[in-house]
Amino acid sequence: DDDRCTVCGEGQLSLRYILPDVNGTGEVEIECLEPSSVADTTVLVRNLDNGEVRCASVDDKHRFRVGLPTSLGDRVSVSFWQHKHRVKSYDGCELLPDTALVHSVSAWGTGRVIEGASNGAETASCEHATCATFQGQFFGAGTVLTAPGDGYGIIRQTPSLRRFIGLAQAALEPGDPINFAPYYALKKMTDPFGVPIAPHAVLTLNTIGDMNVPLNSGIAFARATGAVPFLRPDQAALYPDYLDYVTPEPLFAALGGRTPNRDLIDNHVVEGIAKLARHPATSECAASQNAAAADATFTDKNGALFACLPTGCSAETEASPTRLCYSDTHCDTTAGVCVPNALGQERCDEALYDADDLDEGKQRYFEQAAAVPHRLARLTGSARALPLAEVWSPRLAGVPYAPDATAYVPRAAPAGRLTALLDAYTVPQGEHTFVNGEPCQSFDHGSYLTNLVARFFQSDGTDIYYLSHPSTHHCLATESPSCDYAISE
Repeated sequence: DDDRCTVCGEGQLSLRYILPDVNGTGEVEIECLEPSSVADTTVLVRNLDNGEVRCASVDDKHRFRVGLPTSLGDRVSVSFWQHKHRVKSYDGCELLPDTALVHSVSAWGTGRVIEGASNGAETASCEHATCATFQGQFFGAGTVLTAPGDGYGIIRQTPSLRRFIGLAQAALEPGDPINFAPYYALKKMTDPFGVPIAPHAVLTLNTIGDMNVPLNSGIAFARATGAVPFLRPDQAALYPDYLDYVTPEPLFAALGGRTPNRDLIDNHVVEGIAKLARHPATSECAASQNAAAADATFTDKNGALFACLPTGCSAETEASPTRLCYSDTHCDTTAGVCVPNALGQERCDEALYDADDLDEGKQRYFEQAAAVPHRLARLTGSARALPLAEVWSPRLAGVPYAPDATAYVPRAAPAGRLTALLDAYTVPQGEHTFVNGEPCQSFDHGSYLTNLVARFFQSDGTDIYYLSHPSTHHCLATESPSCDYAISE
């Protein structure tokens, strides 16, 4: 990746900043070090402008990580002192007496861009022989080492971070959407003139494994709306004030005697971390792909017909800027035809769990999926006003895989508006949101989800199509759906 490359030679160590980069993680190389400079040392990192100092001991693999509070442009120094643990405390980082300095870094080293290189906005350029770069800034080799960004420098999984999160949440509470979630349907809300507001429909749509808009936050929001029950059926009598969070008996039994909330926890959907590889896909996954048949075609916006996997490709065509093969495919130069990229073993080993199983196997990811898909949905009416089975009738009648003839029949708004959760499975390792439709996939989840949401709005929040059409809902997975609600011109 662009910011994860190095100019260090074989056997050298890369000293670098790791810091937030909008929704991702950025890295900026500072200097290349010889292992002898850092082996068996204690490292001190000082902010020379605000006086903050942090420290660590370099491990046996020559690694360390220090969090330093900085503002953009603060001067920073990194010093290595002989032997490990040469501080009175890692809290204050005061060096022990008679500790010898081994090496120090207070200037930028050789960068990965050369003199004259410009940022994309043409607002800055490298004015030294080489420069490091981050977010359009340049840091010239030999100039004073500075902080390339702002941050509190708090290390993950520490008491300091937990305290900060608690304080930050207190500050955010007045505007946190989760505090308003129960008022969409479960609690009464009035408008500025005191007039009661009719219950709203809510479809919380997450993508499995999303870490940008965290999946666990989306599920927590849906839980607060009443879409994810967390109490057992037998707890209804014990906690009458929490009837809206009680699991109806048929759904509880279908999930093997577990609440939907517990099932999402036990199968690590709430966790959503692919690298932990908790639910590997089956052996068929690695060589598979979510790709349409070899002879599949699509039409562009002008109505022209194209092949999803064109023929006539070669090493020369794929080296040109206008390569013949589309994204997620490559050229089989022997046959001269574009072929889909296989998923690969790592992606399949790190596959996440599919709780809703909308594609029902058509994506050919061979992921572990719920035997009984959740597809949680309920009426917006409170269980204090309607029987629990009536409140949950959209899901209890809209049984996955059941015939459409016996499925849930949407009711008119406002009484028929729904509150629901959908955790959409788009790729095995998870991703942030879904993209526009892709007709060259074996299951076009982009078109499916777009059309599903469109139908939800079209029906004033009363129809979630896989509940009203559990057998034929895959009609949504095309750019021009053939579903019974679609209007043809």
